[in-house]
Amino acid sequence: MKIPRPAPALTRSGFLVLLLVSMAALAAQANVIYTYHGTVMISRTDQNFTPCPLPCALTGSFTLAAALPANYAGTLNPIATSFTDGTMLLDNLNSSVNANVLTDAAGNISSWWAIQLDAFDAHHTISTINAPGNTVRDLTFNFISQVPPGIVYEAYNFNSPGYWTMSQATPEPGTLCLLGGGLLAAISCGRRRLGL
Repeated sequence: MKIPRPAPALTRSGFLVLLLVSMAALAAQANVIYTYHGTVMISRTDQNFTPCPLPCALTGSFTLAAALPANYAGTLNPIATSFTDGTMLLDNLNSSVNANVLTDAAGNISSWWAIQLDAFDAHHTISTINAPGNTVRDLTFNFISQVPPGIVYEAYNFNSPGYWTMSQATPEPGTLCLLGGGLLAAISCGRRRLGL
């Protein structure tokens, strides 16, 4: 009579490989999105050529590879950026981005020297500032270089800052596949070990 051979147990090296694959999947989804919710802009320099129909407000976001640390003060290097006044959309594909922020003890954005997007066409800008010693404002403008030359049409608010929220980026399907595959392999090895 033949004695059945026991199923191979999960070895330490096999377990470590599964653990590393699962951890790599979790690390791949570490992107963090900071979203700005501006207040309504009610002032403008011209009734006919305002950049956005009033009332309008700035909204936008930038994506970072990791959450901002507590008590941070400095320049950001976003993976992606997108801001709009409801009419014009500026992002990292059509504009240059300048972003400087301060965070509180919990790592939340508490003030910002400037979040400014200047369109590559040099005719559009979206900007928000809320920092000690600076004018608190949200601003969107069109710079018209035709006749009359050098006219700037603005929509803006003063001393009415918006606020920031933070969320985790949605993991990519490939990330979920890596994580799921690692978990399924671990369960399968565990079932074999128990002879189920």
